[in-house]
Amino acid sequence: MSGLERWHRVQQFLFHEARLLDERRLQEWLDLYADDADYWVPYAWGQESPRDHVSLFYETKTLLGMRVDRLARELSPLDSPAARVNHYLTNVTVEEGAELTARAHLLFVEYRREEQR
Repeated sequence: MSGLERWHRVQQFLFHEARLLDERRLQEWLDLYADDADYWVPYAWGQESPRDHVSLFYETKTLLGMRVDRLARELSPLDSPAARVNHYLTNVTVEEGAELTARAHLLFVEYRREEQR
């Protein structure tokens, strides 16, 4: 597979993932992850590890599954009423080494209770 083909496939995967989240197809989104995956969203710019600083999210797939279950059963008071969200991804790049690493710029917009943030 050429570098351009790989980049295109990774980009399409990221767009698919964002669409699943936007459409609240959370179980399908969770199914994208390997059983031993960690979901990590750093808090600080340049944060290299989830262990040296507080993170926005740092969860195993099992913990993500619990979150998805609470949201599906409307047991999460912070998500009431359910938020409408849009994920905008740009500048997708793919770095190859021992592992494939994808990077992108993400703008996440949430609308709930007549407020956008």
